Amino acid sequence: GRLPLWNPSLFMGAPLLANSQVAVLYPLHWPLLWLSTPKQVAWSIVAHVWLAGAGTYLFSRAAVKLRPLPALLSAAVFAFGGFLGAQVEHLNQLNASAWLPWLLLCVEGSLTGSRWRWLSVLCGGAVVALALLAGHTQAAYIVLFGAGFYALLRGWADFRARKLWRGLRGAGALALMVLIGLVMAAGQLLPTLELSRLSVRSGGLPYNEAASSSLKPGLIFKAFLPPFLWEPPNSEFVAYVGLIGLALAAAGAWAVARRKRVGGANLGLVLLGLFLAFGGYNPVYYLLYKVVPGFDLFRVPARWLLLYAFGGAILAGIGLEVLSLPRRRAVARMCWPAVLLLLTLELLLAGRQLAYSHPTAPAAFDSMRTGPSHLLADAIYTSPGEPFRFLSMSDTGYDPGDLADLQSLYDGALSDEAIYDLIVATKWKEVLAYNLPLRYRLFSVDGYDGGLLPTSEYVTLEQLFLPADQVSRDGRLRQQLHEIPPAKLLSLLNVKYVMTDKTQDAWIDDVFYDLEHTVPLGDLTLSDLPAFEATQLGVVSYLTGSASLANGTPVAEVIITDGAGEMVTRTLRAGEHTAEGLYDAAPVAHAVARVGHRWRDNIEGSDYAAVLDLDEALVPKTITVHSLLPGERFILRGLSLIDEKTSTCRNLSIDPAYRLVHSGDVKIYQNLTVLPRAFVVHQARTAASDQEALEQLRSPAFDLAAEVLLVDGEARETGYAGAESSARIVSYAPEEVRIQASIDSPGYLILTDTYYPGWQAEVDGAPAPIERADLYFRGVYLTPGAHEIAFTYAPPSASVGLGLSLAALTAWGLACIVAGVCIGRKPASEV
Repeated sequence: GRLPLWNPSLFMGAPLLANSQVAVLYPLHWPLLWLSTPKQVAWSIVAHVWLAGAGTYLFSRAAVKLRPLPALLSAAVFAFGGFLGAQVEHLNQLNASAWLPWLLLCVEGSLTGSRWRWLSVLCGGAVVALALLAGHTQAAYIVLFGAGFYALLRGWADFRARKLWRGLRGAGALALMVLIGLVMAAGQLLPTLELSRLSVRSGGLPYNEAASSSLKPGLIFKAFLPPFLWEPPNSEFVAYVGLIGLALAAAGAWAVARRKRVGGANLGLVLLGLFLAFGGYNPVYYLLYKVVPGFDLFRVPARWLLLYAFGGAILAGIGLEVLSLPRRRAVARMCWPAVLLLLTLELLLAGRQLAYSHPTAPAAFDSMRTGPSHLLADAIYTSPGEPFRFLSMSDTGYDPGDLADLQSLYDGALSDEAIYDLIVATKWKEVLAYNLPLRYRLFSVDGYDGGLLPTSEYVTLEQLFLPADQVSRDGRLRQQLHEIPPAKLLSLLNVKYVMTDKTQDAWIDDVFYDLEHTVPLGDLTLSDLPAFEATQLGVVSYLTGSASLANGTPVAEVIITDGAGEMVTRTLRAGEHTAEGLYDAAPVAHAVARVGHRWRDNIEGSDYAAVLDLDEALVPKTITVHSLLPGERFILRGLSLIDEKTSTCRNLSIDPAYRLVHSGDVKIYQNLTVLPRAFVVHQARTAASDQEALEQLRSPAFDLAAEVLLVDGEARETGYAGAESSARIVSYAPEEVRIQASIDSPGYLILTDTYYPGWQAEVDGAPAPIERADLYFRGVYLTPGAHEIAFTYAPPSASVGLGLSLAALTAWGLACIVAGVCIGRKPASEV
């Protein structure tokens, strides 16, 4: 019931309407809103496969003058062929691709000499708008590029006859269609253009990315032949038209090449699609990347196979028609239905190897898992007025605890492939992978887009956690992190929970060690301990930069204190209890201690396990681990209390900033130092660039909880925090956030949501500027006193764009009426 402008669940807030892949304004989805989400997806697939077939049939009849059965064969080849069948898992790509035959039909209509051409231009404008609104910019670009190429080929005969303007009729009409479509789709395009300027793709993609997923020459047979004898390749490389269809298309191409049949422009589409699909394997592609606008914005050149698939379908219809022998034409035509039936059956059988033929149980979408449940319980019951974020770092390489139950429950009801898909989906939900936080209305630091998101500033922010060469341009921070980031940084991001898997934890001599944390020591004191009686303490650790230490050198001291104040002290020694973690070419003076675990990212590295006897049973109240080495050369990885009498153990979390609050298929740690989503600081610094801001934010001297870094801004007068300084979120909605703050000295209110154009702030009803704070967030300057602050998202790009779309739609409707009246006035014979 509202226009969804903003998405607060991913990337710490991101525009939703402006993200064209969401296709908010695509009208063909509106009638499906009353259905459940899986049924919306299913019916959208069915509708657009039918739409693609219907458009191909009409185009074949009108433009190529095929008889009904050959035209129907062309429609079947395009609709049921491998390209569209493989792209059903990219719903927006399927939807945009389905408009190609309709746009070409409008281009053909514009070439007629009657008044129908103006109606064709108007309809073509609407088709362009629908292709742009369908949600896949690259597919829309391919549709428009292919239509332009087709229009030029249709005018080739006139060009050769030196009738330049006549030859440009189709291209000129298409240009007018594109202009109409752009204005009609302005409600989507203007917000998207605003986002694109801030996107990591704003300057184009590097060539190696733009050429990624090119069609490999070695995949030609698998790409163009039905997958009867092999597993189909990646869905981006599937473009078969059937064995019968390929034979008919070859016959059609031969007839067209020998000018025995019209359709040369369709043969041109086939050749263009093949030529561009090879991408990086085609030396000309680099020149196109450098010269032709748009080629540097998209990946996966194999998607140009759309033009091959459509052109091949038309040629197959031509092939069926030209195979009618002159003397036995009637007999040949009687065979047409049989050929059509056989080809359709072949395509449907080939489609059995594609993803859409292997649905799984509805539970893959709607079942609940314990990981999301824990976060939802906190969001709904514990802190409903205090929004928080989480960071999921969990891999999906684990087996869920109910794996056997899932397999037995669906055994016999689902195929092995469908059960496998169900289990994968189950694990995705457990770890809230990719964009599933939006499904549950939870707030994530991360996300995945593959298009215009994340913004370039988000990618810069990722460098707080990763080296620049490991940062992903698509988001997916969770896949790049291999250890929990410092709590200080996560606290700024309002990360209350961190979700991890157990694949790197270890059982050593039947004792469990949580190895998620890596703590370089100094000194560490743990006081939040479980009431567990222990006779031993298990320690997992390693040394770094200590290869010269002799065997038996003391490296750390462990002090265990019980409730009565009694202390037990044990010493860890090099070569006995721990050792150098990574042995390289340099010699190591001490012996190799007992290896307990290999490192996650380097199997050459080792964690060492030691068990310290406590002499008697005690219930520890505090455990202190003190490094005896200078610097941070002793690395603690895990601790576990052990009771020999009962053969039980109790793992300890060694990072005092985190508390383990859930342990199931995955672990969830609570960040005990998390900052609220909105807070007040009373000190400010400035940075002239993003890189300077990164350096200051990384500095241990920078107190993220007490000061703010203003990027490209000027710090105003600030004071010092007092006891009464506070900020409380009163209401939190996607496009509006209301906060009450009370401060006793000048300062800045920090809202750790994305800084983005279109957000406006009011302090006590008066407009106030929003500063870019701490590289990525919003800051508003406050004077002493009690204030009510309102952040609202009302981007002018959306309002102006929607106004243009509405005006264009009205003008388009009136123009269609006028064109229809003009057609109606023509003599019936001419019509």
